[in-house]
Amino acid sequence: MIDDREIIETLARNSAPQTILDLRPSDMLQARVSELLARNKEGKLSSVEELEVESYLTLEHWIRLAKGRAYQQLSKVQ
Repeated sequence: MIDDREIIETLARNSAPQTILDLRPSDMLQARVSELLARNKEGKLSSVEELEVESYLTLEHWIRLAKGRAYQQLSKVQ
């Protein structure tokens, strides 16, 4: 089984660190997440939307880990 560190290392190894650091959600994705989070606060999400929010939060977690690793790589070079 692959653990999260392996995934982060693979992302960092196969992408330029600055490319990872520059990752940003599209305006459309950001708007969707904001909408879902607002509706979540009101308790108005369907079960499908709850899964959608959870998947976005998981993705955000992975990206933050990858960005942390990319930042470490850049710090070593400088």
